[in-house]
Amino acid sequence: MLAMKVWLLGTAGEWLIINFLKGGRICQNTLMGKSNSVMRRLLSLAVIFSFINLQGAAAASLGELSHIHNIRVHQNKIFLGTHEGLYQYFSPTKVVKIKPDSFDVMGLATNQSTLFVSGHPGVNSKFAQPVGVLSSADNGVTWKQVSLKGEVDFHMLEVGKADMYGVDSGKGDLMYSANLGKSWSNQGVNTYGDIAIDSSKAGLAFGLKKGQIYKSTDAFKSEKVIKSKLAFSAIELVGKRLYAVSGNNLYLSTNGAASWATLSTFDKSIGVISASESMLLVAAGDKILTSRDLGKSFK
Repeated sequence: MLAMKVWLLGTAGEWLIINFLKGGRICQNTLMGKSNSVMRRLLSLAVIFSFINLQGAAAASLGELSHIHNIRVHQNKIFLGTHEGLYQYFSPTKVVKIKPDSFDVMGLATNQSTLFVSGHPGVNSKFAQPVGVLSSADNGVTWKQVSLKGEVDFHMLEVGKADMYGVDSGKGDLMYSANLGKSWSNQGVNTYGDIAIDSSKAGLAFGLKKGQIYKSTDAFKSEKVIKSKLAFSAIELVGKRLYAVSGNNLYLSTNGAASWATLSTFDKSIGVISASESMLLVAAGDKILTSRDLGKSFK
């Protein structure tokens, strides 16, 4: 018998998600200083994977994972950053752990050639505490230390061709790298719930806060709001295709957020979005859905 509960508690800056209750085991995660858009995505993940538990998933399923922090499309494969390590997703009843040496993958990012992670080491792990930034060119089979070993745990991580952003979970600062994480500069206290990098120029990116999209040309030393009547909760940029989530709707802009077209509407609100050149993924309600026709249809 499996029971599931999801609670949100807390005051400004401190939240608690209790993901699910299985056989008397409570799995919980404390989140410090998360914005509403980040909380929406994390709650969506909690609901998705708790729902899958209720469906009676087998041992090698999502139901065995206590925390799922990230979902990313990488080289048209779907990867999960979890408390137990990095997994590849095939279906609700089939997930495969990439390698035995596990670590808590708090930050997960891809530029489609390389995976980048940050987090904490697992029990008897060879990784430092915290791991700093690691990279993998073979889908997580082997990892290379990039920087910040034993110094930083990034809970939000975004990467482009060269630019990289991470949110320091200890200080709450936004960190920026112009050389794929080799060196970093502190951009001040993070105010963004999501970041989408435009790799056409160094320092060019879009940031999301309080439902609005901001554009920066200098790695968020300065910003300019792009006003919209819509309130967004997540953004993703692939080339010139800027995807944005508002409630149950997925929108597309091809002119830098100046105007929007409705791409798809779902039965439930969208919590997660990730994309490559040929695959678009959304987590809507209790379902993970993918599109291979630029968002015209999902399954």
